[in-house]
Amino acid sequence: GEDEIESAGVSASEVESSATKQKVALHPHDLDERIPGLADLHNQTLGDPQITIVIIDGDPDYTLSCFEGAEVSKVFPYWHEPAEPITPEDYAAFQSIRDQGLKGKEKEEALEAVIPDTKDRIVLNDAACHVTSTIVGQEHSPVFGIAPNCRVINMPQDAVIRGNYDDVMSPLNLARAIDLALELGANIIHCAFCRPTQTSEGEEILVQAIKKCQDNNVLIVSPTGNNSNESWCLPAVLPGTLAVGAAKVDGTPCHFSNWGGNNTKEGILAPGEEILGAQPCTEEPVRLTGTSMAAPVMTGISALLMSLQVQQGKPVDAEAVRTALLKTAIPCDPEVVEEPERCLRGFVNIPGAMKVLFGQ
Repeated sequence: GEDEIESAGVSASEVESSATKQKVALHPHDLDERIPGLADLHNQTLGDPQITIVIIDGDPDYTLSCFEGAEVSKVFPYWHEPAEPITPEDYAAFQSIRDQGLKGKEKEEALEAVIPDTKDRIVLNDAACHVTSTIVGQEHSPVFGIAPNCRVINMPQDAVIRGNYDDVMSPLNLARAIDLALELGANIIHCAFCRPTQTSEGEEILVQAIKKCQDNNVLIVSPTGNNSNESWCLPAVLPGTLAVGAAKVDGTPCHFSNWGGNNTKEGILAPGEEILGAQPCTEEPVRLTGTSMAAPVMTGISALLMSLQVQQGKPVDAEAVRTALLKTAIPCDPEVVEEPERCLRGFVNIPGAMKVLFGQ
């Protein structure tokens, strides 16, 4: 949870605005070169508004230009009061501390000194902004998302926190959020939360919520966590989800990306280093690193594959998409990666998954 989101901000570097790129019918996506087959998939679809992605995370800033024209809305959880707005000054203070490259305890102390009352919520909302833009940021904007034409419903959890992550990640609240996402007609539930567990077993209420998603043909995507396998994460490590680990720019697993347990069977590796995304109250995007950045890449790819199912007149089949992605993932080469099981099932293989799903 806190580790997951905190370590998401380990890297902020100079960013290139896509506004400077050539305006062609489809400008290259930032990840085209890192994910074989993504450019070809984008030539077939940029997503379909019939595909609904519910994002369980913080509260993103919809006023940004990357969301202008996107099909986005918010549904606030019924089990708590809405949160007070956060000032642009507080967001700017957070961004300035991040830009200094501070990490760990040093970063925590700097935030505590400047924005003690809002820092936890800002961390969460900042992550939600990055995640949402990675999935649905509009073409020819500072952040071109992976599935810009799909529909997104954000379910902000920032009011729950009030300095206490345990509350937002209680099995009851996670199960409530998943149930509400089902009621909202989700095809994909992107659960950004990562609740540590030593046993890899979830509470009954959470296991049942995930089973209900599978029974209703809804995909849950969630990050494996950034604890270097010291602990696993719920819901990612539970059977029936698509757990996502982070790959470096060279395609090998990031050292912090959790592995082992059920992740090795039902987990997939996607780019999670230096991922371009939006941040609140500024048009300047930022590059971040973490499994929290890798998971929305897989949510976007899954949404594109479901969109293609819709475009070809097939029923939306979330389980078929999940199975195709897991079965075709490319395992790590033991010559290159010392512990190949760190790659989970392997690196995402879009051409392989499309062959299984569409015979292409």
